[in-house]
Amino acid sequence: MKYFVFENFSLRILSVIVAVIGWFYVNIIVNPVVERQFEVDLALTDKRSDCVYKNVMPKVSIFIKGGRREIIENYYPIKSKLVASANVSKAISDSANKIPVNIVLPRGLELVKTEPREVEITPVLIDEHTAEVNVILQGTVKQGYYIKNCEVNPRTAKIRGPQKLTGGIKQILLPVNVANLETGLLLKQQPLTIVELAATGENADVTISPKDAEINVDIQPLPSKQVNIVAQISGKVAQGYKISTILCEPQTILIKGPAKTIDRVSEILTEQVDVSDIKSGLVQNVNLHVPADAGYVVENKPVSITITLQQIYKNQKFQKVRINPPAMKPGYEVELEKEFLDIIVNAPLNKLGELDSSSISLDSKLPAGDLDTGSVLLDLSISGATVPVEIKPSQVKGYIKIK
Repeated sequence: MKYFVFENFSLRILSVIVAVIGWFYVNIIVNPVVERQFEVDLALTDKRSDCVYKNVMPKVSIFIKGGRREIIENYYPIKSKLVASANVSKAISDSANKIPVNIVLPRGLELVKTEPREVEITPVLIDEHTAEVNVILQGTVKQGYYIKNCEVNPRTAKIRGPQKLTGGIKQILLPVNVANLETGLLLKQQPLTIVELAATGENADVTISPKDAEINVDIQPLPSKQVNIVAQISGKVAQGYKISTILCEPQTILIKGPAKTIDRVSEILTEQVDVSDIKSGLVQNVNLHVPADAGYVVENKPVSITITLQQIYKNQKFQKVRINPPAMKPGYEVELEKEFLDIIVNAPLNKLGELDSSSISLDSKLPAGDLDTGSVLLDLSISGATVPVEIKPSQVKGYIKIK
């Protein structure tokens, strides 16, 4: 037995040497351990269906260590088995999140390091809703015309984009320039854009479906009708006078506008005419007073206003007014039934103050025709009156006789 250990000793030593040489050849020469840097795809896991992920690095760098054969088998095939991942299940939306990078290596490979170890990812919450498509008309059509109808097709569109940008958008506006147009307008394939976002350049992540719309603007001549012109008067005429007539030339004028608007218009006022303290008629040219928001158009040409006045008459009683006998032909005389008379005078208001029972008298007048003796009715008038006045009684009885 004691020689058993040494039996074939040289052969055993040779076997060990051959084994060591074989291992060295296989592991050091044929499949040596090496360290390599590779770029691998970065995949996001546990993503939310209502989010898109921004600022995602497409690849990360990894440093691995292992046998050259294992590295070749796991990286260089058509589809690499080396993939990096980042779990975004707990990422907060609309905020930058630091997410660690995970690497699962096949057996036989060792991860030395990852660059970067964390990636910054921003989940953007996506909103999708339907909004109205509305046309904004810019400018004013040619005078005498109006926009009868404006249609857009489609009337709604679907908006999809970051909720913080699109969540409050209820309508999509389409500006259309109609300045000085007198015929209809048909616009096809007008791109739909969100004006609020386009102005700030934030519309890159927003999509609208469909992408364009068709606009049909119907422009027609305005309906018209004749309406009366009414003068606006300000102030008060002089005391004792009142306005008798107000005439406008022309008396009517043509207005144009939407039927619903002009149907409610029966007259157009002029600018104000001041009649303060006037004592005689007035002729003045003025313009029409048409508010800017009237909703109709009119040729605002000057209007001639003619105002006439008349004196205000009032009754006043006078007592014991003396009657002057009429002038008689030679050989005749008249005897009045009354020498004094109580009368009621209807005279201009501003003239009544000039009349007084003690200062006025009545002139009597014979009737026309041949004189004859006997009773006669004499017409009465206020002596020296400069304006027409009416008196009651207007006659007095007299007796004509021969001297």
